[in-house]
Amino acid sequence: MRAAADGRWEHDRLLDRLRGELPLLWAWTRKEYSVRYRQSVLGIAWSVVQPLATLAIFGGVMAKILHVSTNGVPYVSFAWSGLVPWTFTSAVMLITAQSLINAMPVAGKVYFPREIVPLAQVCAFAIDLLIGTAILVVIVAVQGIGISYHIVALVPIFAVLIIWVSAAATLVATVTVFLRDHLGLPTPA
Repeated sequence: MRAAADGRWEHDRLLDRLRGELPLLWAWTRKEYSVRYRQSVLGIAWSVVQPLATLAIFGGVMAKILHVSTNGVPYVSFAWSGLVPWTFTSAVMLITAQSLINAMPVAGKVYFPREIVPLAQVCAFAIDLLIGTAILVVIVAVQGIGISYHIVALVPIFAVLIIWVSAAATLVATVTVFLRDHLGLPTPA
């Protein structure tokens, strides 16, 4: 972060560049989200069915069979409140590692900020994060825990999570390309 000749900080130029590319980010995010569920029989509905299936497995196995103690909180709400952000973070980190390499056929032909590729993955998985959070709110309400104004605290928490995961995903994607290009490491097919 050093001052440019016009007195603005250098990172302002990056933000201006990315701000100008928001339509591209939105289009790439829609593409990534629709491609992810294109092969499934349920299509986009799979983004709701998949977390519910995970929830049923966790709720059935851990609560009913293993009798995990949660100090009075229903296990399904307890487990789902941790699974939602963890699933988001792990899925983003797994997919974005190869995202720049997978986008090279397009990125090699047209100029655009390369940061768009991993950020689009983060945005696509953020949709799943919102769906999982909505399911969590419904589960909490159904299990009688109660929803209060404290739910607003999820907004800054998830904002920090998304920003942190975006930075880490961009770093991981960049390091993956660096390792492939400069160290001659093979890339998985």
